[in-house]
Amino acid sequence: MNLDWMNTSVYSQGQANGWLGAGYYVGWGVSIVGGDGDAPTTGFDHTSYAEADIGWGPAFGISASGNSCGNISGVSGAVPYKFGLGKGLGAFVGQSGTATAVSPTIQSAKNWFNSFKH
Repeated sequence: MNLDWMNTSVYSQGQANGWLGAGYYVGWGVSIVGGDGDAPTTGFDHTSYAEADIGWGPAFGISASGNSCGNISGVSGAVPYKFGLGKGLGAFVGQSGTATAVSPTIQSAKNWFNSFKH
């Protein structure tokens, strides 16, 4: 959810990563990420991505992504472990693709409903 008063919207993202690396890691988990930035827009994007994971049951992982300027734009991880399970040890670098779908903002929905009052 993007919280910005009347510009508040709900959005959903899907992500796929293509990696090369060393080690072996299999796992699953859930991430909740928060941050300060521009409002999301519907569309597709890609960026550089790095991740390292370790686990034998409860798992720990950390990841970082870049932006189009070549700077690190996000870092995520969890201590003591991710909400998930895994086995192995691995470190990977590659590309990440993200698809984003954004709902209308509260203001745009309000304007749409008010357009029927004529």
